[in-house]
Amino acid sequence: MMKHNRKGRGQLKIAFVMDPMAEILLDVDTSLSIMLEAEKRGHQILYLEPHDMSYRNGVLWASVRRVLPSRSSGFRTLDEREI
Repeated sequence: MMKHNRKGRGQLKIAFVMDPMAEILLDVDTSLSIMLEAEKRGHQILYLEPHDMSYRNGVLWASVRRVLPSRSSGFRTLDEREI
């Protein structure tokens, strides 16, 4: 059985390509459910929209926002960066 991670060793950065945050139905969105579980297990949650991705010189780039998801209040953005 896999042991769940708790902040630190083995932490994943998981990016979700989704609709705009304002359009997400917080009470039924399945991506949000997956985000909440991944965050609970200590992983970093990254959010981006399709237009945040670009392909330059043979490399895929994305402008992502690190977020804390919440079923009641949506998303709190912690920072933004390009990866």
